[in-house]
Amino acid sequence: MSENPGPQNTNNEKTSGDLADLDNLGQRISALRAQNHKEDLKNHGSEGGAENQGIAQAMRVGAELLSALMVGVGIGWGLDQWLDTTPWLMLIFFFLGSGAGILNVYRSTGLIGANDGEKGNNTPDSNDLGK
Repeated sequence: MSENPGPQNTNNEKTSGDLADLDNLGQRISALRAQNHKEDLKNHGSEGGAENQGIAQAMRVGAELLSALMVGVGIGWGLDQWLDTTPWLMLIFFFLGSGAGILNVYRSTGLIGANDGEKGNNTPDSNDLGK
């Protein structure tokens, strides 16, 4: 009357069918990742890649500098309006925003704050200072 659906596993052990399904799933995931990687390479191929990277870097640097300036001037203007100190706080925060923007530009271009693996490429090593 009732059919046996298959081997019952009461100890929550994985059967060989479960392991085969997991291996098959892993292979399918790897194949899809490889296919997506190939499509990404095809879509973002070498046609103007270096030029596009340079433009993207310039846009990023400009946006970082401009946003830091806008935030600094905005904070300074708001404090000036609140404290009635026009234009002194706006000027102070303009220079603070400029400094923050320039620091962000240096960080994004890799001139300072290099990773440990790249240490020494842009700045002298601290051990070499005494030599």
